[in-house]
Amino acid sequence: NSIPPTSVKVDVRDLPVIGDVLSGTYTRVSDANDKSPASVSIISPKDKVGAIRAAATGGHLEFDVDGLVATHLDIDVAADEAGVLTARVSSPLIPKLPFKNGASSAPKVGGKASDWSSVTNLGDGKVYFYNSKTDETTYQKPSNI
Repeated sequence: NSIPPTSVKVDVRDLPVIGDVLSGTYTRVSDANDKSPASVSIISPKDKVGAIRAAATGGHLEFDVDGLVATHLDIDVAADEAGVLTARVSSPLIPKLPFKNGASSAPKVGGKASDWSSVTNLGDGKVYFYNSKTDETTYQKPSNI
C-alpha cells in the first residue's frame, strides 16, 4: 500500500454489459517504458490558471477525452451541507436513465424546463450553449434558456 497507489483493482464483473470490459488491475506504467498509444487519454485544459479558478470558485471542471472513446466531460460539484457532495457529470455519452434518485435534478421552479445548458470552456473561458435534445451547440444564447 502506497500513496499514490501503484495499482488499482476494479472488480465489477457482476455488472451486465460493462462489467467484463472494466474489470481488471490497472497499473501505472512509465511513459518511457510504454511505446504503445494509450487507449484513452484525458488531458488537462491549456489554461491551467483558469481551470483552477473555475474549480476553486465555481466547482466546475472540464476534460476532453480521446482514444477509443472520444468525448467531452463537464463536471460540476457542490456541497450545500457538510458531508454531502453533489456531482453533475455531463457528456454526450451518458444516456437518460429510467429512474430518479438523490442525484436526480431538483424540480424546476416556475417556467418550462429547457433542453439548453450553458458551458464554460476552461481552455479559453468562452461560454457556449449546448442543446441536449438536438445535440446543437452555439455561442449565441438561445431565447428559451
